[in-house]
Amino acid sequence: MKQLIAPTLIVDERRARANIGRMTERALGSGVLLRPHFKTHQSAGVGEWFRDEGVRAITVSSLEMGAYFADHGWDDITAAFPLNPGAIDVASHLARRITLSVAVDSVETAEAVSRRATAPFGVFVEIDYGAGRTGVHASAVSTIEAIVAALAGGLAPFRGLLLYSGDTYRTTSRSEIISIFRRDVAELRGLKEALGDPASEAVLSIGDTPSCSIVEDLGGVDEIRPGNFVFYDLMQERLGACRFDDIAVVLACPVVGVYPERGEFAVHGGAVHLAADHLTYEEGERGYGDVVELTADGWGERVPGARVVRVSQEHGIVACPADLLERIRPGDVVGVVPVHSCHTANAMGVVFDLEGRRYPQKPKNVLAGDGAARYLRGDVSWSTPFDEG
Repeated sequence: MKQLIAPTLIVDERRARANIGRMTERALGSGVLLRPHFKTHQSAGVGEWFRDEGVRAITVSSLEMGAYFADHGWDDITAAFPLNPGAIDVASHLARRITLSVAVDSVETAEAVSRRATAPFGVFVEIDYGAGRTGVHASAVSTIEAIVAALAGGLAPFRGLLLYSGDTYRTTSRSEIISIFRRDVAELRGLKEALGDPASEAVLSIGDTPSCSIVEDLGGVDEIRPGNFVFYDLMQERLGACRFDDIAVVLACPVVGVYPERGEFAVHGGAVHLAADHLTYEEGERGYGDVVELTADGWGERVPGARVVRVSQEHGIVACPADLLERIRPGDVVGVVPVHSCHTANAMGVVFDLEGRRYPQKPKNVLAGDGAARYLRGDVSWSTPFDEG
């Protein structure tokens, strides 16, 4: 791949489709709806691979992303990020086109939604039970009751309880991940019972890739929302959610310098491409990505002892064994398997398959500045060129 002159994210479509197929079968076997989170790939083209498996409902991380996928034919979308009260008009506008649900985690936002929504959309109450990110803590039942009450009678009624089991990423064993999933399912079911009649039809929604990849029976909730599983990455492998061979993306990085005296070479592929996510190895060394050799039909196994050990904005510094260092020359291209594929994919903005087909992501920051006003007027185009051939 000497023709590459800049970092390029490559997807193995066969692996990604296999990942989608396995998760679809897992959800079907558990009797739950798979509502995959599209924040990982953010691409209409990659989204079609899910549609081929029968997926019809999706999750997004912003109303902007929801509008982009609505333009590409998705009409059942949940925005699983706390709704900004300033964006209620945007949500209402989008809700006139599709079946939309949003998330809230405060009485104030729920009251604003009840007053200002001008089109019907569903509202989930986001619950926190250990992730420590956003959401009402599961123990604050009175607050959850107040949010549900504030939504009653408005155009945007209470739809259900939504939880992200983010603390699975801080575990060290598969058994811990299974325990967290079971705890969170029990918590959601208990909350639904405690809320009584107002929650009798509440949808229970849960989702994170580690638990949805490891737990055999995902029953007890109505839907799951994993996202990272389409590509997977080194973090998921470390957690036991996937095998190395399931990881479907690598960042192809040109070699720009070789330094035998320190046992390293430099690639064009730094923090703005791989992001700052890292793993810590037994010797205490940080790793920002494992190196693989690129082949005519993709890439091979990781090169033992070769990994990105430091990153700056554009630079990636690779420590590697002497035999590889002897073969590496400036201008060569190596593959780097990312630690966190969501961040790498977002940073790159486009992914190429092994045949060179281009899968761009949604336009970024379309709602910045006066973008919301232009969107409400219908002046914004969310589509991007998608080259199928």
